[in-house]
Amino acid sequence: MPSMPSHAHDNRAAPPDHYDALYGAFRWEVPARFNMAQVCLHRWADDPDQSQALAVIEDGPTLTRPRRYRYADLAAEANRLSNALRLLGVQRGDRVAIVLPQRVETAVAYMAVLQMGAVAVPLSQLFGPEALEYRLLDSAADDPAVLIYTSGTIGNPKGALMPHRALMDALLPTLYFGRPIVAWRGRFDPLEAFALLQRHRVTHTFLFPTALKAMMKAKPRPRRRWRLRLQAIMSAGEAVGDAVFAWCRDELGVAVNEMFGQTEINYVVGNCARLWPARPGSMGRAYPGHRVALLDDAGQPVPPGTVGEVAVHRRVLRLREAARARERAAAA
Repeated sequence: MPSMPSHAHDNRAAPPDHYDALYGAFRWEVPARFNMAQVCLHRWADDPDQSQALAVIEDGPTLTRPRRYRYADLAAEANRLSNALRLLGVQRGDRVAIVLPQRVETAVAYMAVLQMGAVAVPLSQLFGPEALEYRLLDSAADDPAVLIYTSGTIGNPKGALMPHRALMDALLPTLYFGRPIVAWRGRFDPLEAFALLQRHRVTHTFLFPTALKAMMKAKPRPRRRWRLRLQAIMSAGEAVGDAVFAWCRDELGVAVNEMFGQTEINYVVGNCARLWPARPGSMGRAYPGHRVALLDDAGQPVPPGTVGEVAVHRRVLRLREAARARERAAAA
């Protein structure tokens, strides 16, 4: 473990805390009709001022140089794939499995499926034949956009059907805001990760705690070698830990925003160091628009420092669960 700088941090200006104001002022604006491919791709590709903006940068050890795709390029490829899927008989509401690594074809596949009104079913390349078969046979869809399966830690994996209004993870939010995203076609390597951040002037990134630990161990003083422009780091899956949190703050120049969520609901708790303080060991606060609490066995909130069950208000939409509830009601 690398040693940490000995200088005290008590003299640092306290970060702003706008949480209460943000949470209190937040209001959901859910349109009656919404398509992710339209807002994440075509509104940029159809705009003469934005169509040539960079959408995806593809890099990797097998490429002689990075490949750059603009929003107009992405739209053209997505339209071609949509036409090919239609010729294969894919219709609105049909499920389409996507088994791809980080590469431009992944973005093309999602946009092509979503703009058709079909349902994307992302599946891991690590799944064996039985795991793939189960999900494909089980994934009959009710409506909308993406069907994501839980890990199956307890019982069989369960499909969570997400509507187009539930933008998720890194790819779709990045495209939603018209920004470029970097796709790395290769295995994770801590030194290459630093080089990638410098080469493409990455400002925002998601890195698992294990990746941050590997980077800290490989290069305790990264800014002596690389010029980094990081503004925010998000991390989830396990606790980052005090040592990694301090290293990111002192050596990368940013506080890690830890998050918590589930397959069925995405991230609902987290930090945003620019808007409210991020503390080591804390997974954050309920994101504006969500109500999250710890409850006891009687369904009552527990006091601070007490173990409880995580409860999320049902404002979070899960279409497949709603469809099954309607089926049960109709059969009663």
